[in-house]
Amino acid sequence: MLRDLANRTHPRASLLLYLYSTKIKNEGRDKMRIKPAVRHEVGPSMVFYKRGGNETTSKQTYEMFRPSFLVSLFLVGFVFSTIVSAIDVSKTKKTDISLTENDVVPKTQLKQLPSADRSTTFIGDVSAGGRYPNEVVYRRILQFDNPTREIHSLSVTLSVPNGIINYVNVMNNQGSYAVACIDESTLESSNVIVHYRIPASSTSYLMLIVAAH
Repeated sequence: MLRDLANRTHPRASLLLYLYSTKIKNEGRDKMRIKPAVRHEVGPSMVFYKRGGNETTSKQTYEMFRPSFLVSLFLVGFVFSTIVSAIDVSKTKKTDISLTENDVVPKTQLKQLPSADRSTTFIGDVSAGGRYPNEVVYRRILQFDNPTREIHSLSVTLSVPNGIINYVNVMNNQGSYAVACIDESTLESSNVIVHYRIPASSTSYLMLIVAAH
């Protein structure tokens, strides 16, 4: 699924390198050793930092927390980072996602974001709101895990560090069938609510794009 997700953001192939860390004893002290594990060919230039909890971290936080594994994607020319929020929908019905400066898409890469054209997207995808010339665009990958045999619903409250949210776009990765619904009454505020329905026995990957001014 990561391959399909990557291909939606950039047409060129690049190398996806999975890394994981192990602890070794040396003279009574723990040391971290990073080993290469699996290699895959995938699409765009993204760097994923994921730790054992519900949410991955930026590069700076990775150095602090020493996550259990690191997924890095490289493309000749430039590398940017995308944070992944992983949520088990069978264990929570409401959660908050606070976008940060680490989620900001550089202006030079805005054209690489996928189109919100409804004719080319899954019916469960959704976008709402208006655009502004000087808006700041954030991007986050959402991973919803539903290990049960029942459909689960989840409400997510989005926030940004500065300004108000004027636009939200949620798109499924190919092979994901989550249904998203934006509470449009919360747009043009500092907190926007998005509701999701996640199919039974599935893991859904979605790209979240938020613009604020």
